[in-house]
Amino acid sequence: MATCSVTDCESDVYAKGFCRPHYKCFNRIGKPIPDRVTIHGSLEKKFALKSKGRNDAGCWLWSGGLDKDGYGSLRDGQKMKRAHRVSWEIHHGPIPQGLGVLHKCNNPTCVNPDHLKIGDHKDNMSDRQANGKPWHSSTFRRKLGERMKGRKITWCDRIAEAVRKLTKEQADEVLSRIQNGERVCDLAAELGMHRTSVSKIKAGTYFTEKTKP
Repeated sequence: MATCSVTDCESDVYAKGFCRPHYKCFNRIGKPIPDRVTIHGSLEKKFALKSKGRNDAGCWLWSGGLDKDGYGSLRDGQKMKRAHRVSWEIHHGPIPQGLGVLHKCNNPTCVNPDHLKIGDHKDNMSDRQANGKPWHSSTFRRKLGERMKGRKITWCDRIAEAVRKLTKEQADEVLSRIQNGERVCDLAAELGMHRTSVSKIKAGTYFTEKTKP
């Protein structure tokens, strides 16, 4: 069966030489792949419509959607981008490769180009520490807590404690309890370990050259 005529798309043709998603886009805007200019207007126009809010500090407050970390976001064609990065690109030009756009005002919803600066990851972490912010957002910590399946996480402690190593005798005892029908997630919660480590005990791959006590 023929494949979609769009470059690098290997999906089967649905209609007019396009796969179903590209055909739907073609049928909607006249082209299989949207770019910065769509039926919704240019990226600059969409940015202007969503950045009209102001506060006493001079911040331009983003009124559009926010991502999980509280930063504004908008769609540039098929890709979601953070609004403050778009602001920098519109007002100052391309962002240097390997660098990020940081907030001088410590307000993640601000898109005022005068409140932004270029910096690397180290600069970003230094700013967060100086402003008394945690290294990860509350949403990130909540979701990680859910993945840890009931383990109580104290963020002042190192997360590495969650994957602490057991002795051979302790691992044998855990394996015996698993063979007797106890669940991996229950044992992980009881021992204060990540369930992946307990699963490795079950599979017989827990001890390696790096982890063997």
